[in-house]
Amino acid sequence: MVKAQVLIVDDQEGIRQLLHETCHLLGYKALTAKSGVEALALAQKHDFQLALVDLKMPGLDGFSTMERLLAVENRLNLIAMSGYGEMELNDFPPHLKVAAIMKKPFDLMELKSLLEKNLKK
Repeated sequence: MVKAQVLIVDDQEGIRQLLHETCHLLGYKALTAKSGVEALALAQKHDFQLALVDLKMPGLDGFSTMERLLAVENRLNLIAMSGYGEMELNDFPPHLKVAAIMKKPFDLMELKSLLEKNLKK
């Protein structure tokens, strides 16, 4: 039985594939987007409970993508992904309601824990 739907937004194909496969193995349905624009199109058609969003992407960056995703689904749980520098949750505007920051390269056990914690609804 599928637990929940996860949206994965990252411009790096390898990261998208790894996250997609991991979500699938954990029993979650996952769809991927290589850009913020693609993510918004998917969000219009699907009922996602969680979005994993890379902060550094060409075009629509992760911050803007998260803002627009919340405009589509305001109950969406957000996890930011970053491979650059140190970021803390208080670095994000409060209205984004970012639940966690996953630093790249990430640990698969951390991913599993974050998915379980943020999809317990």
